[in-house]
Amino acid sequence: MSNGTFFEYDFNKPGFTTIVTPENSTLKFISSGTLNLNNERFEVRTGNEEMGIFCIGGKACCEIDKVCKMINKYDGLFIPPHNQVNIQTKEEVKMVWFSVPSNMKSKPEIIYFDHVSEDPDTHFVSGSEKTSSRRDVYQIISKKIKASRLLAGITIGDNGSWTSWPPHEHGAQREELYIFFDMPYPQFGIQMVYSADIASPEICKVVKEGSAVAVPSGFHPNVAGPGSKLSYIFIMASLEEGRFREFSNVCFDKRFVKEA
Repeated sequence: MSNGTFFEYDFNKPGFTTIVTPENSTLKFISSGTLNLNNERFEVRTGNEEMGIFCIGGKACCEIDKVCKMINKYDGLFIPPHNQVNIQTKEEVKMVWFSVPSNMKSKPEIIYFDHVSEDPDTHFVSGSEKTSSRRDVYQIISKKIKASRLLAGITIGDNGSWTSWPPHEHGAQREELYIFFDMPYPQFGIQMVYSADIASPEICKVVKEGSAVAVPSGFHPNVAGPGSKLSYIFIMASLEEGRFREFSNVCFDKRFVKEA
């Protein structure tokens, strides 16, 4: 079901699928979907958009400048506009793609998760066990990547923990899409979005494996159910090309900052 805010991703559906677009969502720029291949070759062409691809299962060969480079789970691929990358697989591979309009001139780039996780500029622990809000945040398409609008990565929370806490928002600078994965049944969480009072959220929705939530604006905290941990891809798009690509450029709900 989609009302412009909630979407469902099928990580097992073969081929290239489009799920979220500016035409069917509350977002202005972000499009996204899945790319699932099995012993096949696929040519990605970006046209007038810059694109990110995250591998969420399996491994594949990405041919860039006639050189084949392997990507594995959690690795990312950034492709600027007017470029193409050939992806070759010898096994089942599951990927999530996302794109935004762009005029950036740069080159395709693979971002290896091992490098991201070892770099304190792109991997950090936020929150605390004391406040049940500890999580690992991995910035895969970070400000280090020569992109126009995109910032994207992966957040993995602790069991039963809040993430995106304390509540924050960045609606004047960036829109965002959350895609939940690696949450096998019966794991679940609750996603909230509110503009003024957390006690009266505009959105309060159960999320699970394959759920996606579009957040054009508003504070957007979430929490995992008991015995569950939240794992999601976050995709942010700057509302202005070449600006607001600072991950820390957010506004916190000051009522909850001391508790975090």
